[in-house]
Amino acid sequence: MAQLQPRRRWRSSLASGFRAALACTIVGVASIYAPPAIRCHLTFPAFSSAVTVNTADAASPGSAVRAALSAVQATAMGAVPSVLPLWLAHRTGAGESVVATTVVVALSTFAVALPGSGAVAKRIALGQIIIIYVARFRQESMRRSDGDGAVLLHPANVVACTALGVVAALLAVLLPCPRLATQEVRANKAAYLEVAAERVRLLAHAFRLMQLDAAAGSSSSTYCCGRRRQWVAACIISQADRAASAAALLRRRITSAQGDLQWERMPALLKRWCGGGWDDDEEDQQVHDLIEMPLRGMEMACIQMHKRAPNSSSICPTPTLTWLQQATDQVRLTLLTRRSCSGMEMAKHGYGVVVPEQLPPLAFLFCMDLLLHGSSPPKLPPADAASQCDGNTKDDEEQRKHRPWPWHKEARTTRLVVAAKCAFSLGLAVLLGLLFSSDHGFWAGLIVATTMATEREWTWALAIARAHGTALGSVYGALACLLIDKRRLMELRFLALLPWLILTAGFLKRSRAYGPAGGVAAAVSGIIIVGRRYDEPPMAFTVSRLVETFIGLACTVVADLVFQPAARPSAKATKQLARCLATLACCFNDDDSWGGQTSTKVKAVQEQVALLKRYVAEAAGEPHFLWSVPFPASCYDKVAGRLDRMAQLLCLYTKALAVTPPADEAADAIHRFHGLVSASLDHTSALLHRPSDDEKQRKDLEAGIRLSSCCCDDDEAPETLVQSFLGHALLQQPQQQQGASAMASIGFCMGEMAKEAMQMEADMLDLTLRSSLPRHITIIH
Repeated sequence: MAQLQPRRRWRSSLASGFRAALACTIVGVASIYAPPAIRCHLTFPAFSSAVTVNTADAASPGSAVRAALSAVQATAMGAVPSVLPLWLAHRTGAGESVVATTVVVALSTFAVALPGSGAVAKRIALGQIIIIYVARFRQESMRRSDGDGAVLLHPANVVACTALGVVAALLAVLLPCPRLATQEVRANKAAYLEVAAERVRLLAHAFRLMQLDAAAGSSSSTYCCGRRRQWVAACIISQADRAASAAALLRRRITSAQGDLQWERMPALLKRWCGGGWDDDEEDQQVHDLIEMPLRGMEMACIQMHKRAPNSSSICPTPTLTWLQQATDQVRLTLLTRRSCSGMEMAKHGYGVVVPEQLPPLAFLFCMDLLLHGSSPPKLPPADAASQCDGNTKDDEEQRKHRPWPWHKEARTTRLVVAAKCAFSLGLAVLLGLLFSSDHGFWAGLIVATTMATEREWTWALAIARAHGTALGSVYGALACLLIDKRRLMELRFLALLPWLILTAGFLKRSRAYGPAGGVAAAVSGIIIVGRRYDEPPMAFTVSRLVETFIGLACTVVADLVFQPAARPSAKATKQLARCLATLACCFNDDDSWGGQTSTKVKAVQEQVALLKRYVAEAAGEPHFLWSVPFPASCYDKVAGRLDRMAQLLCLYTKALAVTPPADEAADAIHRFHGLVSASLDHTSALLHRPSDDEKQRKDLEAGIRLSSCCCDDDEAPETLVQSFLGHALLQQPQQQQGASAMASIGFCMGEMAKEAMQMEADMLDLTLRSSLPRHITIIH
């Protein structure tokens, strides 16, 4: 299975590269060999290639249809409103003024960036604006024509070039054989189930090895065999961790393809008559939660068992190990064949006193039982269920009332600032580009327009990727022009572009170093330089375009620094960390910890933590300015890992509480534990929001500073609360093995979450100290 993953990636990259090469070839053939009546309107084939590269990314019919609709929307925002300004410029003669052109471009950019449309639509619309207002051949055509026909002809030619790029992308997706997003999702789901079955086998094998090691004792005769089993178990857990990473990648691919499924699904009326061959998104998400959460719990239990191996004792008798083997086979058969499991009850075994060493094995057995039967909370009577649904509906309505609507004051201000930033960067790029060269001035604005990400607020990493991609594409194009003489046939240029398009659109676009921005810039640069008009030497054209490109990128970075200095990834990571802590603390502040709203809150915590990881990854590649403190990426990674682990433990915790609700005494211990963890999270959040120096000195003089941990200062230690909960829970004397394992899982999650909260306080204190260091001091790892 591990050998098939690189092959799949290579096949997918090659398919994407060949489709992009086919689409650009269609654009080139149409712009050269089309009838004269059509070819006269294709005045800017480089823009058609840029549209093709931007729209032919995912290589699925759904994404191509969505990109086509985005192009129609872009035409309505960019080319259509430009007719009136062009007519006014033609009448007044303002088209020859650089300042007037810059002002019109800035205002048009602000009008395009303000609405909440998609990124592809905005890029195409901004590209149309640059070509219509700034391109040199438009001015020449208006000089030659004194009538008003040129005012309508030039935007019509730009629309024709856009339509050519969209049609080429559609044909490239459909021509060889359409690769539907539904087939891609089903293949990824099948691969995910295979990886999940392999993870179950690995984790069950590691569990049995550690149980055999615990049963063998610590005599000298079995010491070597025990050490060998521990090494093997450690290797197996490492393999399970790598399989978990592969499963996470497959889940991300499934999630990314969900947006294309709605364009490939049949309407609801036809779906009713054609049968149920389509999957439901909610059921898929539920299946993923029921599989991934127990596997994560099994992995965490195995890790804790391996840490406590020398002091652990065997708690699983032979019937339990036999049940585990049968359950493993049944779960793997279910995952591989997608058949329902037959009823299997967990092997019964009496427990006198549950010690902390027994909690991880019992949590492992509980997660295996969840995989076997799924989470089955106690069923409510119809009246109670109806009342609970009504309560949830009322809560949802109240949340919708208090939820800020799109044109809220803060959201409106942010959108206005982002639109003003885009208008400033594009207008400044056009102004400086025209001042540098009137012939090639539009390249400075075009590189910003076709690769601008208006939904993101900080574009330094994207600017670096675009610069690298533009340089690579320009070097390749210049070398191709030097090797191919201008008197040769045009087909040789296509042959020179094909390998470059396959490399950039297939591999460079999916790499971590360049990404989509660098891949698109490299592909477009090669296409423009190789397919240029031979009115000047290729090296001079390459140098001029490189200078114009770097002018545009510099304007983008300057606009970010001027308009949104607080929108850097480091600042967003700090705000997102505070948001994650508040969301996690909200889960523990809730009185009804095993109610219906808890699962929604746990899902919100997981989403916030995933967003934090993305911001931290972006901030790690952020440049270090002289006036700012270096970003402590390692500290943020530690805190994000703690939050992710607490979110996973909280998910398992809520599942165990739903299976066996505790009694009054045990519930009291749980409430006290929630207060303890909530206080620790509040203390951690207070460390993140440190007061200023003056306020800090005033508080020191008045009351002093309390730097100790809330968990350590509390009279009730987490271990005491866990033991109190287990003591009260065993008084319930559950008749089923699932009840005992659920109670042990609750105790296991309580202890691990308390440890993570205490360790997160130390990590947060380290982060605070690193963030407050003077600028001339740097910690060397």
